Amino acid sequence: MDCQSEAAQVLRDAATYIDTHGWYRGNYFPAAEDPVDWFPPACALGAIGMALAGNAAAAGYRMSYGEDNAVIEFARFLCPEAWQQGYGVDEIVGAWNDEQAIDAADVAATLRAAADQLAPAIAAQQ
Repeated sequence: MDCQSEAAQVLRDAATYIDTHGWYRGNYFPAAEDPVDWFPPACALGAIGMALAGNAAAAGYRMSYGEDNAVIEFARFLCPEAWQQGYGVDEIVGAWNDEQAIDAADVAATLRAAADQLAPAIAAQQ
């Protein structure tokens, strides 16, 4: 599988994560409680981290966004101009995620649209 196909699959998995576990605004996940929720609601970045790592504890270690192709491609999809002007991928995705005019369905649909643009052949098979 090439890098674009892998990134597309991560974005699709992140959308499914939000559909299944819920969406969160303002941080990657809600504040941890005891006992820890290993699959908490997540923002777009948190959901991508969950798709990569599998649980909230491990996702914290995997959130080196500048190195992850799925986050980079999602930031480019959301705002190519900001990407070209040197804004960080976490700034682009985080600011978009926290807009008041979007909801969980918007986030999941946008993750899937970005995935479809990255790997249209895979999208056609689904």
